[in-house]
Amino acid sequence: MRSTYQLVRNVLAACVRDDGSIDHSSHAVILFDDRNPAFFRNGIAEQQWQVAIRAIRRPTQLRRCSWQRLAAHLARAPDLSWL
Repeated sequence: MRSTYQLVRNVLAACVRDDGSIDHSSHAVILFDDRNPAFFRNGIAEQQWQVAIRAIRRPTQLRRCSWQRLAAHLARAPDLSWL
């Protein structure tokens, strides 16, 4: 878990309530740079992502998105033009 510690920690921070129970509607989202070679196929970040997804009980609670994709989406949303 050492190589995926931060991903696991993010999921726990986003998805565990104060009483220790799981909030199944919560998600941890990893925002990354699509140009970073570590996130390319077989890159170290991609490998760590795959390990983390396989290790957690609810893989759908961990998601990722590139900032480029997010920016493109925001550019198409007129009510978010202020961003």
